[in-house]
Amino acid sequence: MSGKKRMTLGDMERLTYLTEFFELENYGIALWKEFGDDVKEPFEAMMKMLDEPECIEDR
Repeated sequence: MSGKKRMTLGDMERLTYLTEFFELENYGIALWKEFGDDVKEPFEAMMKMLDEPECIEDR
């Protein structure tokens, strides 16, 4: 958050959890507005992976 490195998806997940836990909804929204572009690509990749059906091999 100091601006020295980009926010990672893991960092954003932890901060989102804390803002929800402490009921700081406006702060969470502000974080997504400021750092959403940093995590956009990995977030979209994760969501795409979650939408794909799992491949299960019959053995």
